[in-house]
Amino acid sequence: MWDVIVVGGGPCGLSAATYLKRFNRQVLVLSNEDSILKKKNLQIDNYFGVNLENGTLLIDNTMAKLQTLGVQVEKETVLDIVSIDGFLRVITNKQSILTKYVVLGIGLNYSSKVKNVQKYLGKGISYCASCDGFFYLNKTIGLFGSGDYLLHELDILKNITNKILIFTPDELKLPKYQIIPTKDLKLQGTQTLEAVLANNQLYPIDGLFIADDSPGILGFAGKLGLELKNNSIVVDQDYATSIKSIYAGGDCIGGIKQITKASYDGMMIAYAINQRLNNE
Repeated sequence: MWDVIVVGGGPCGLSAATYLKRFNRQVLVLSNEDSILKKKNLQIDNYFGVNLENGTLLIDNTMAKLQTLGVQVEKETVLDIVSIDGFLRVITNKQSILTKYVVLGIGLNYSSKVKNVQKYLGKGISYCASCDGFFYLNKTIGLFGSGDYLLHELDILKNITNKILIFTPDELKLPKYQIIPTKDLKLQGTQTLEAVLANNQLYPIDGLFIADDSPGILGFAGKLGLELKNNSIVVDQDYATSIKSIYAGGDCIGGIKQITKASYDGMMIAYAINQRLNNE
């Protein structure tokens, strides 16, 4: 049983993990991919005390610091989080883990591979198969994404309809389904989603489920029932979400998209959770 599981390997999540470990809490970091800072190797020239640092070096240095502190970091995809007997069960592509608290430091990961996605949110686009799948009972749907999370969502959708088109850059062998190899999609429709364009070919569908690497803001919010405002996770003054054992910070809660703000959020989350653990 962990005290805290941190989901995300960016400034918020790593800051929270650092402070939680310094409070001598049992903390596990789960990150399925590199932070956007490292992935794009963004140059940093406005971070206090750092001179023209790049994103890769900043994240690598922070990871090295966590290792010296004894923080366990695993490269795993979090597929779902469920409440069970007063605790939280975090389900990844490799294991199922119990924890008292979860910190979401998941950044912004609306799929840039799906063009004009914002126009069709709630009008044919979904990031959560378990939330919205039933609305498409026996209808034709598309599933776009990659990795273990795509297969996780497919496992849910296959019981709702057998008319599923899979759009993916992965080399999948699923003989029951039509697989369209593609790295991106363009959405079409007047008021609601009516079709997707891939490789210059139009595919009529009733809805599209996006499962690009991991659930992201809208996926987690749908699965957990977290309150959203302007597509950001709503938190209270202590960074607790509408589920009080789940905290969130950084870009996923809105506000200024800066490293200093995200790392501050992580620190404050750690203080808040530590206080709650002290009171248990």
